[in-house]
Amino acid sequence: GRRGGGGGRRRQKTKDVVMPIKATLEQLYNGQTKKMAITRQVIDKQRGVQECNVCDGSGVKTQVIRMGPMIQQMQSHCDACGGQGKSFRTKSEKEPLEVLIQKGTPDGHKIPFREMADEHPDADTGDVIFIVKQTEHADFKRRGADLFLERKISLSEALCGFELEVTHLDGRKLMIKSSPGEIVRPMAQGFDPMADTENKMEWEVIEDSDCPDI
Repeated sequence: GRRGGGGGRRRQKTKDVVMPIKATLEQLYNGQTKKMAITRQVIDKQRGVQECNVCDGSGVKTQVIRMGPMIQQMQSHCDACGGQGKSFRTKSEKEPLEVLIQKGTPDGHKIPFREMADEHPDADTGDVIFIVKQTEHADFKRRGADLFLERKISLSEALCGFELEVTHLDGRKLMIKSSPGEIVRPMAQGFDPMADTENKMEWEVIEDSDCPDI
């Protein structure tokens, strides 16, 4: 049967450019298009890519050295083309990009722009990759698709009920209510709403309340 094997030599790729892009929790929740600009090296199309006339495209320079009756040939990289056998010129070009941050985009999400990095005649063009960096929100914390809101309430509010108006990330006003007699237990001190834990405090260890005894 036919044996599989590697094909021809894989073409190299220029280095990917990785850039952070900051986004607020509101922008991640509602979606946002951000305008960014990158500066990259592109091949000067007017000059084009030419064969090196010093090494005739071989990338190697041959020197003949006579040592008495002996003649020795030495090869070295062509300095004119850097051993590439080609000469070309690059120029800086500013490229505007529109980065679409879709609704619900997670922190650390990668948004690639294919073949937008630096150009080279002997390599495929690399990518520009934006990595979403979520900025800290004044009120909400996020874990996956869930939002957490931390508010201090008094002990009497926890026992007798309270109303709390919250402005959502899309601008909606939400009213959070608890009924009288519905006991609201505070979470353990030092509890991080983003952490995976179920520890709760009991009433006898509540501190810093507005009613010392119940």
